[in-house]
Amino acid sequence: STSRSLEEWHQILGHVNKGSILHLESVVDDMKISKKNDFFCDTCVLDKQVVNINRVHDVRATVSGELIHSDLNGPIDPVAREGFRYAINFVDDYSGSCFVYFLKQKCDATKALEKFICDFAPFGKIKRMRSDNGGEYVSSDYENVLIKNQIRHEFSAPYTPHQNGTAERNWRTLFEMARSMLVESNLPKFLWTYAVMASAHIRNRMFRKRISDTAYHLLTGKKPSISKLHRFGSICYANIHQKK
Repeated sequence: STSRSLEEWHQILGHVNKGSILHLESVVDDMKISKKNDFFCDTCVLDKQVVNINRVHDVRATVSGELIHSDLNGPIDPVAREGFRYAINFVDDYSGSCFVYFLKQKCDATKALEKFICDFAPFGKIKRMRSDNGGEYVSSDYENVLIKNQIRHEFSAPYTPHQNGTAERNWRTLFEMARSMLVESNLPKFLWTYAVMASAHIRNRMFRKRISDTAYHLLTGKKPSISKLHRFGSICYANIHQKK
């Protein structure tokens, strides 16, 4: 017999959604749904569940330093010429300005944090910092630096990278630019640190639709000059000064 209940047809047809089964009856032969009562399928719950992503954005910061996003990238292959294998970024939520530092080991993240606090000091006081739960961020040394500078540390929930999406997306932008410049210039890949530095420098001086301005201007109050920019990989001549 081809007469079966909706639940039986659901199991036979590979656990497709109920609406499709109900529409299928009229467009195929030898199929009849005897009982169309709704039912609950444990198998679908176990095998089709997904992570619920909150699409509601947080309230944007109103001043520089109110919220800083950070993420560590690596290990990166190949190892840079100076031995760097990791990179850490700090992104100001208000202006969108990004600061990038390179690390030989993950434990160097604390030194990078101290350097960033000093570099950011002329533009404002850092109040909050958001990161994932990576070991470099939960170390006692890293936390001590934050406490010493009265910076509140916020963590994204485990296995939810979208909660730290500002820093994650910043990496994608920078490395896409860096790869493009390395490919076009035919320079070796181990110079990726220089390409990423150039990408961050350019990115901070690009127009941002969200703020209708450049991140550099919003952070420093000065309009950036791009007169000294050259195509990455241009031939340069260095003047080496003699002691005498």
